[in-house]
Amino acid sequence: MTVIADAESAWRLLAEDAREFDAITVDLRLSGLSGRALFERLERELPRLAARVIFITGEIADADSEAFLERSGRPTLRKPSA
Repeated sequence: MTVIADAESAWRLLAEDAREFDAITVDLRLSGLSGRALFERLERELPRLAARVIFITGEIADADSEAFLERSGRPTLRKPSA
């Protein structure tokens, strides 16, 4: 398992590393580059990896995020709300 704290570092690893990941979990809310932006970049530049993304989110009431998740077609794990 590889853990990366921010999307920019994740992008660099995914773009430069020859390893193939079985799954890539991405939180929608990340500092700097958002999880959504990371996914969109993967779709454009590394679609084979975009197909391995599983989103994690606690954003239940955000209509824009919900619409994005629906359009992405990727599985989503929901964090429990407080």
